[in-house]
Amino acid sequence: MLLRINRITEFQIWLVYFLYTLLAGFLVQFLLLPYVFPQWHAGDGLLIGIDATQFHSIAMETYKTLISAGWQDFILYPSGQVIAGIAGIFYFIFGPTPASMLPFNAGMHAVSGLLLYKILRSFSEQKSSAFLAAGFCIALPSTFLWTTQMHNETLSVLGATCFLFAWVQFQQAFHKKELKKWFTALVFLFTGLFLIGLVRDYLLVVYRAASLFLGTYLILRGLAKREHKYLISVAVTLLCLVFIQGIFNTFIQGSVRTLKRVPTITYLTNGITPGTPAITNRSPSTPASWWQKSHYIPQSIDNQVYSLILRREGAIRSWSEGSTGIDTDVRITSSREAILYTPRALQIALLSPFPSQWFEDGAKVASNFMKLIGSIEISAFYIIYVFFALGAYNWRGRPALHLIILHSIFFLTVFAIATPNAGNLYRFRYPYLIPIVGLGLTYFLDNYLHKFRTSL
Repeated sequence: MLLRINRITEFQIWLVYFLYTLLAGFLVQFLLLPYVFPQWHAGDGLLIGIDATQFHSIAMETYKTLISAGWQDFILYPSGQVIAGIAGIFYFIFGPTPASMLPFNAGMHAVSGLLLYKILRSFSEQKSSAFLAAGFCIALPSTFLWTTQMHNETLSVLGATCFLFAWVQFQQAFHKKELKKWFTALVFLFTGLFLIGLVRDYLLVVYRAASLFLGTYLILRGLAKREHKYLISVAVTLLCLVFIQGIFNTFIQGSVRTLKRVPTITYLTNGITPGTPAITNRSPSTPASWWQKSHYIPQSIDNQVYSLILRREGAIRSWSEGSTGIDTDVRITSSREAILYTPRALQIALLSPFPSQWFEDGAKVASNFMKLIGSIEISAFYIIYVFFALGAYNWRGRPALHLIILHSIFFLTVFAIATPNAGNLYRFRYPYLIPIVGLGLTYFLDNYLHKFRTSL
């Protein structure tokens, strides 16, 4: 069987991932929720207590508008939700049921799986190892929240995977001096940013910072290796990329806000204590009185950290009634404190939900579902991390590995700081944690499973 997998084409890989995801969607919507877990069923194949039920209601309104008034009154962002607008289109074409979105979900998820496979393939000795490792990652039950339901992660996960794939391609393009890979990297980079911008345009500034972070690593590597031609090409590309990405971000954010018909972004006001945010149109350049400005960090960076902490404070208030909060009593009031909190944030991102949370009752049915799934998955991740560490040591000289680790550390830390809630963090961190899990599985399959099979 493994020999057959080693002969599989990339299209066949995508098709396998697509068919699995599509089948899982139909099983969840038409069998598991209605008949096996009816207590979790909100109707129409949707899970109780998640955003999908709201998106379905908005999509139904969009569908009715298309039926009665036609395309001239179509809104891509009804109630500010692009996934509901997309669903409205599928409802109009295939019928007003959440099942109409399953092929779209499966297609997007399969592309994410294929890109992850291509990343893992550069580390694996056999194609089957990368195929099975990527397949495990896309088949995780936690992905059912967006593959079998209706959620923004359908787009954001693909966008994040495109971004990582682009940077791996950049590294290979500079190292091998292949213009084709450089062009491919550009296409995937801006495709990823476009998808991210559609659902979470506020993250584009974080992705720009990530580009600067990853590009700086490539420059430092060029300096260490004394590869002057490599260094010049990377430096010029990085400067152009960050500049163009800034223009692109502004265009996407402006377009999205226009489509959403949202005039301004809102922030906390002065005089409000952390944890009790009020909404005004104050900009992050005039921070609240509780924020301590840094004298050692550039103001532009300090402002971005402040914006991140604002989101953390808003999240603490929004999810105050939940039972999956982590460190909600921790107040970060300066960039220095944010830096000092980084190790703890990374611990939360990699290891939560912690064993002490596995058997707690959630405030919602969806929370209990995620805790059940999360406890099983994170237990497996703990073991896989051991193989990732072994693989990382074995691949320690590969720049692509360094990029993946830096990419994961950067985003996992940012999301763990901004999202002090294990349930939501579990969903947000998926595309940034999964490359680490995939590499660990790839190393295990290459060095243990396949060799064990050969010895039989």
